[in-house]
Amino acid sequence: RREREQGLRASLQRLAAEARDAGLSELYIENLAAAREPSTMDGIARLLTSGDASHVPIKLCLDVGHQCVPGTTGAERDPYAWLERLGSKSPVVQLQQSDAEGDHHWPFTAAANARGRIDADKVLAALDRSGAEEVALILEVIPPFEQDDDQVLDDMVASARYWRDALARHGR
Repeated sequence: RREREQGLRASLQRLAAEARDAGLSELYIENLAAAREPSTMDGIARLLTSGDASHVPIKLCLDVGHQCVPGTTGAERDPYAWLERLGSKSPVVQLQQSDAEGDHHWPFTAAANARGRIDADKVLAALDRSGAEEVALILEVIPPFEQDDDQVLDDMVASARYWRDALARHGR
């Protein structure tokens, strides 16, 4: 496992150098819901860099629904703990409604919110506590392929309204 992680870090450094050469300003990695990848806060933190003259910084695109990795416990399964610890290193946060059991990519509708554990006010408060200054919040709702298109659109509108209202409550 350690050897794989070292290989991953080396590959990311090569990509960060190529990104610098291509004129990019940052490279993003995502916390995945898979035990084969670094999937703990410490594991992800070890991959992040501040960059240098030859490499762009490597930052986190934090997915709040990926804290369901088999074998993890405690804070590793808590999306708010992830946001508090790594929010300041996460210019992008992917938002999906989910429970602690799977990477569901549910919308933020009343029905999904009743089943899920992601609360917009708690997400925004955790980001504030992290010291994050500017974060792009991106809805990552992935409906089943057989779902009716009109229902998908209704769910996306409800999700956008849910987050718009939460941002307004937080003065944003």
